[in-house]
Amino acid sequence: MQKEAVDPNCDTHMIDMIQSRINELYEAITQNETYLALEWAQEEDNALMNRINGIITACITGQEPGCTHNCATCGGCHLFGKSKAEELMCHDSHDGAIL
Repeated sequence: MQKEAVDPNCDTHMIDMIQSRINELYEAITQNETYLALEWAQEEDNALMNRINGIITACITGQEPGCTHNCATCGGCHLFGKSKAEELMCHDSHDGAIL
């Protein structure tokens, strides 16, 4: 379609009709319940993968993502999905040991 659009002899009416139909299909697809569910699932999967990567980083470096080991700057271990027991262990382990 791009090649046709730059042709000086192209049928602009036909190109406009095709583009309009493409736009209609795009809207229909992106508003479809199945597509929206897929999009939500992808966002959830990305969040899970980010959490897993944070755990891997913590295991390698001994430090939680965003953790300064200074309670004054802490937003709470709960932000990383830790249980209350794990949170207490974190606060007791400011020596940088891997939990």
